[in-house]
Amino acid sequence: MLNMLSMIRKGGLPWVLGILILGGAGLAKAASEIGEVVYLEGRAAAVDGTGARRLLREGVRFEAGETLRTLAGSELRLRFDDGALLTLAESSALNLQAYSDVAGGEQFEAELLEGGFRSATGAIARAAPSAYRVATPFAVLGVRGTDYALGLVEVSGAPEVVAVVQEGLIALENSAGSLTLGVNQPFQFARVVSLTAAPQGVAV
Repeated sequence: MLNMLSMIRKGGLPWVLGILILGGAGLAKAASEIGEVVYLEGRAAAVDGTGARRLLREGVRFEAGETLRTLAGSELRLRFDDGALLTLAESSALNLQAYSDVAGGEQFEAELLEGGFRSATGAIARAAPSAYRVATPFAVLGVRGTDYALGLVEVSGAPEVVAVVQEGLIALENSAGSLTLGVNQPFQFARVVSLTAAPQGVAV
């Protein structure tokens, strides 16, 4: 099972309940390149839409449309071109569906397939918060310029989506309801147990 607890605590973010970058000088970046690997412990790979896989290393750039995967015991830190930072925990997979940091056309869409991550958002979330979305099996997450963590965990053998925010606001939404989390909101931590169950705030 994903060791989200140790990953989040390294960054100082309380993960409760116990269940829990640029090309060579003078070269223009490829249109699909959206960021750089700034740190890698262990092994990680990028998988494109055809299933082709390439190993990642520090300094390598990644592209929109790729799925980034980490192996057990690994940690991958990314810097997006809009300044956002993201740490992908071990045994995790994040599909980077769409990205644009062009003024007036900002977009960040991703899907968390396995494991979890922590992120400090960048210019896209500040300029166009409604254009920032991360899908999970049970809910969609949106932000308003924030520092948050999101994970898929198993509790008593059943999958759950868990989220916690340290700065700013995040919103979890599915067909059953929505919940805003933040320092000045009733809750900073939430869980979602299914598509048909509204996100539940957890007091800590």
